[in-house]
Amino acid sequence: MGSITTDIVSDGLVYNLDPGNRASTQPITAVPNLFNTINLSESGSLYQGTYQPTNKGVIDLDGIDDYIELSTPLLTFGNASFTISMWVYLDSIANTGSPHGQHLRLIDNNVSLGSTEMAFLINSSGASFAYIGQEVAKTSNSTFSINNWFNIVLTREQTSPNHIFKTYKNASQVSSQSVTKNLSANNTTLIGKAIRSGYTNAGMVNGQLGPVQVYNRALSVTEILHNYNALKSRFGL
Repeated sequence: MGSITTDIVSDGLVYNLDPGNRASTQPITAVPNLFNTINLSESGSLYQGTYQPTNKGVIDLDGIDDYIELSTPLLTFGNASFTISMWVYLDSIANTGSPHGQHLRLIDNNVSLGSTEMAFLINSSGASFAYIGQEVAKTSNSTFSINNWFNIVLTREQTSPNHIFKTYKNASQVSSQSVTKNLSANNTTLIGKAIRSGYTNAGMVNGQLGPVQVYNRALSVTEILHNYNALKSRFGL
């Protein structure tokens, strides 16, 4: 298992999971742990998915029963700004699980579709949006497609009276919306699966995950481009 160093923005970084970094990925016999390199007391449990050495280290999810469960709730920013950045390769964007028709959950703590909970997802038409009691910052259909690596970033800027949600693909902005939402729900955070009660393996991601980063502030366009440039060659971009 390799180890790499990346020159990503560190200011405000509160969560960093990188399968290519030995501080994140540990060879465990049963359920592998995936550690937050910013705070090693915070781990994630990888259920069924596997580590693969390609692209200097990725997590492979099969779209059936593979997902990551974090030990500490992550999407609890209240009214504060934040950034979520993920490197993703999708083998399929078909909806999976029961009930049918649930979108692929990149990251989720949305138990009851309440306005204080959030899911960040991609639907079967290749559009992405945050769901916080309503669709927020939805992109156009076919913005995201299968069989290629991409970096997807969601930011929320704290403004008054509303917040501004923006989505980026490969450092280019692809959506923006102004809306006020307070993310106060202290639910478990899942990566690659819907968390809603009564859902059986719904929203499962079929593909691969590279680094996942969360910041407690909204990164600027320049900083998003910096992080993209720091990692893009690893994913052939």
